[in-house]
Amino acid sequence: MRKILPFMILSLGVLFMSCARPFMVPITEEIKNNETAFLVNLEGNSKDGQVKLDSIDYYEKAKVSAKMITIAQRWQQMGREDTDGKWIPTQKLIKVDRSPVTRLWYNEDGKSGDKNGIACETKTSVGITIGLQISGRIEEPNASKFLYFYPENRPLKDIMDSDIYAAAGSIVSKIAGSYSEDDLILKKAELIERVTKELNDKYGPFGISIYSIGMFGGIIFDNPDIQKSIDRKLIADKNKTAAVAEQEAAKSAALAQIGTADAENQVAFIKSKALDYQARAADIAYKNAMANYINIAGEKGINLVPQVSGSGSGIILNLADRK
Repeated sequence: MRKILPFMILSLGVLFMSCARPFMVPITEEIKNNETAFLVNLEGNSKDGQVKLDSIDYYEKAKVSAKMITIAQRWQQMGREDTDGKWIPTQKLIKVDRSPVTRLWYNEDGKSGDKNGIACETKTSVGITIGLQISGRIEEPNASKFLYFYPENRPLKDIMDSDIYAAAGSIVSKIAGSYSEDDLILKKAELIERVTKELNDKYGPFGISIYSIGMFGGIIFDNPDIQKSIDRKLIADKNKTAAVAEQEAAKSAALAQIGTADAENQVAFIKSKALDYQARAADIAYKNAMANYINIAGEKGINLVPQVSGSGSGIILNLADRK
């Protein structure tokens, strides 16, 4: 018995272990800073669950703020024996990536972006292609809304290259079809502004924000000759504008020179007048000083007044008569 007992204990231990359920391995998931996570229950009252799942409010309440989540599990029996089964999760963590996404819709001379440029026609039925660079993202408050409308949690770049690309093509075609090719060149800023607004109006309710759209590569005409003629016209217009600017500059310079000469003449005239006024003032001062001097001399008995006598009567002017 002493020899058999250890083997019996070992056998019982092996039998006990074989009858126990496998260890439940924890399922943990990390939530990154650019992600918004929702912890959704997979089990429960099906009727109540269906009502809850069919609303944005459900996802808003299922939003979690923790950065590390452990998923709940339960044992699912799959046979008669207690060990016949497995651990299955009763929750699902859905993560919405809020990272900004930029897509390039452009093609020319064999070069292409994520999608081809948007092909359309002008008012005069001239075929053109417009390249766009578009950027979008999912704002944190709109993550629940996005998940409700896209429950499969499609990547935003795929949505932009399919749904939004088609919508942008419709909008651009509508705008381009209302202008001639010459007018459309001048309305590029207006086109971009309208496309941005209409796309946000359409996809904002779905939780997608389009925050930047720019024209990439300009307007490409299907017929290269049209592009060449437009280029020649633009060059001619620029040369004309430059020539007019040069004429205006020359005219302004000439007027400036005339104005400078006139100003110099005015300065010379003022200076001459000033000298004349100084001379007059000096003459008046001299006369006043002489009159005052004669008066003072008279008070002292000195006669400085000239004496004038008639013809043949002697001295005409006598300044030496003193007492």
